[in-house]
Amino acid sequence: IAPEGGQRSTGRITGEDALTLARLPAHRYVLEHLAGLFDTKPLSWWINLYPTGKDAKAFHKDNFGQNITIGASFGATRDLTFRHGVSKDEFHFTQENGDVLAFRENVNNTFFHGMHPLRASEADPGPRISVIM
Repeated sequence: IAPEGGQRSTGRITGEDALTLARLPAHRYVLEHLAGLFDTKPLSWWINLYPTGKDAKAFHKDNFGQNITIGASFGATRDLTFRHGVSKDEFHFTQENGDVLAFRENVNNTFFHGMHPLRASEADPGPRISVIM
């Protein structure tokens, strides 16, 4: 996800992944808080680290069998982009520090989502972490 050296961690809430999550109390707190906000149970989780504005996330659809995707952003402000699967129209949603965004299965089926790298002419905003469930 981050060619400049960023990291991604992903897991399920059970099994060995639960042991990893136990070592990440802040992450677990965020997941539990997000689940409470949306009255849902987390089935899987991701941590995406974007060290610089050059780091991007390729456009994709989530395929973890969940009917809702919820994400919280921490750090630098970046745009999360949704690209329509047929028309290719793009819709940008600015994600600032502490913002939460959620979308349902029908959005996931209709749109790809990802994050463009910033242009070379744009100032580097610094690191960003997204916590997704």
